Amino acid sequence: MFGRCQIANGDFEGALKTAEQMDSQSAGQVFYGVGEVLRDRGEQKRVRELASHMSNRKLAILFVELARFTFRPREIETIEIVQPGPCDIAYHGASDGNYAEIDALIEQYKCSYVSYVATQQFAVDPAGAERLLRKNANPLDRAVGLAELAEAAAKKGDIAEALRFLSEVQSLRGYGKVGSPIHEIARAWTIKDGPKPVLKWARSRPTTDERTWALIGIAEALGHARPQR
Repeated sequence: MFGRCQIANGDFEGALKTAEQMDSQSAGQVFYGVGEVLRDRGEQKRVRELASHMSNRKLAILFVELARFTFRPREIETIEIVQPGPCDIAYHGASDGNYAEIDALIEQYKCSYVSYVATQQFAVDPAGAERLLRKNANPLDRAVGLAELAEAAAKKGDIAEALRFLSEVQSLRGYGKVGSPIHEIARAWTIKDGPKPVLKWARSRPTTDERTWALIGIAEALGHARPQR
């Protein structure tokens, strides 16, 4: 398996990116493998950092959970049934849509990784999703969540909201990658208003990477949809 080769070579980020292209069972095996090597190296603290670079937040949280499992003492060879905690229940219940109950559970147990729930909630309750993220997420997860809300808002055609979220992400010290929301904002904005204002915005982006993602979004919109006039 390619992922196992990457782990053996110490390319943990590459292995996690490979895992994101697999089915959940195969990805889980890669996550266990990364956790075992980190344990053997005494580098358990790298788990959160590695998870922060993953684009699939659901798999990132699963990676953290499975890697932590490998850190447990191995002297006693017994089968342990791990019961899900309140935060796990809240996370996995996001697809059910009962957000009032889920949000209450998150706040009661002070769950700090809530970006996935907030992103799902945004489709039906934008204000509630934003409130959940701001009140409960830790700084890293808040940055990830705001970037995901920027992308979700752009897909809904709400460019002003998307730009607001993006601006806030970039105001946070040490914010993560924003290529995906910039790409989606540029694409949706071009479809909505045509390329002229978007090109001006794209050229104003502070890095080459961001300008490139914006131009790709514009090109995709012009190639697949006719802008409104």
